[in-house]
Amino acid sequence: MKEALFSKDRVNTGRQREIDALKAFSIIMMIITHCIDDLYAGYAENALAVIINDYLAQSVGASGFMICMGIGIIYSRSYNPEDHAKRGVSLLITGQLLNLFRYGLPYITGYIISGNPVMKAGTFLVFSGDILQFAGLFFLCMALFRKLKLKSWHIFVIAIVLNLIGMALKLRISTGFYALDQLFGLFVFTNSESYFPLFHWLIYPAFGMLYGEQLMHVKDKKKFYSILIGPLAVIFAVYYYIGICVDQPVFTVFSEWRTFCCVNIFDAIMHLFCNTLMITLGFFLTFKLSEKGAAPIRFIAGNINRYYCIHTVVVYFLEVFLIEIAEIEVNALICYSLAFFVIAICTICVIIYGKYMAAGCHEFFGRNIYFWYGVVVGMSIVLCIWASLGTAEFPNLLNDYLDL
Repeated sequence: MKEALFSKDRVNTGRQREIDALKAFSIIMMIITHCIDDLYAGYAENALAVIINDYLAQSVGASGFMICMGIGIIYSRSYNPEDHAKRGVSLLITGQLLNLFRYGLPYITGYIISGNPVMKAGTFLVFSGDILQFAGLFFLCMALFRKLKLKSWHIFVIAIVLNLIGMALKLRISTGFYALDQLFGLFVFTNSESYFPLFHWLIYPAFGMLYGEQLMHVKDKKKFYSILIGPLAVIFAVYYYIGICVDQPVFTVFSEWRTFCCVNIFDAIMHLFCNTLMITLGFFLTFKLSEKGAAPIRFIAGNINRYYCIHTVVVYFLEVFLIEIAEIEVNALICYSLAFFVIAICTICVIIYGKYMAAGCHEFFGRNIYFWYGVVVGMSIVLCIWASLGTAEFPNLLNDYLDL
């Protein structure tokens, strides 16, 4: 069986449609999820919104995004530790710049218009963890792993150990200084805006690396995925049934959404099976598509970071100005219409940026890259200091953003 499925040589070295499909699915679902979560206060009354936001997003959303990042490491031509380190720093600064636009700009503007002190305090979110911060730390780790010449299975074992350490340290680190707790929150879950801490989430790209190495050697993908789909579907169904319908303390991301941020080893392992099923389904949905038919999937997958950055800025501006200031009550129809609007705006912006702006921006900012890094970090520090003046409590995921 092994000889029938796998080759000793690398036979799948180009773009893999099923991986592009998971990337495209992850980012489109992420946009819809954020519209539901941030704009639709009464979404619990809408079954489709609950399925998307409370169930699917908790197992095949951001985790799929990160698994694809690990697969991308394997399919990348660069194994140089220095390249990984530069990529890591670049992602950290990009994440910081994104925070300036999605938190700093809308909240400062909202504070000027409304005078709401919670919006001023919310500006401190410019120093908080999210996917790009995690990705930056992951690439810095990869620089170290490459330097030490670790194999993918070594990295996966390390990721499991770090997840267990993260579980033990969850909410146990409290220095009394919010900014310092937030810094620790980039690594383990603390009483701050601590999404996607490194210790908890490293398991996903580490698994992606393992999967990518195996995928490169699969010589009959149709047979390979045909064997996988049945067992994976059963595991997926059993996990969802237990997680949603059975009162138990092991699988918690469906019943206690905040544990999604500090995902435990039990949920994380099940998510690996769930996302492998999504990859399998992606194969069967795309393998017969023509190159032209697969082009939209390839376009979204190839611009996933741009979609992510643009959509989150648009969604936060909509939240501040439509929900907080204009006090518009969003129902299901408005929510899904706004999601479609955000996807359309992102696509237009990605096309325009890629066609007319990307080369010029890279050339301009690349000439003095460290100066611009300093500008981003400096502006972030200034805004955090301003947001902290006179502030006793900062809005974050644990206090429901003080009902902002």
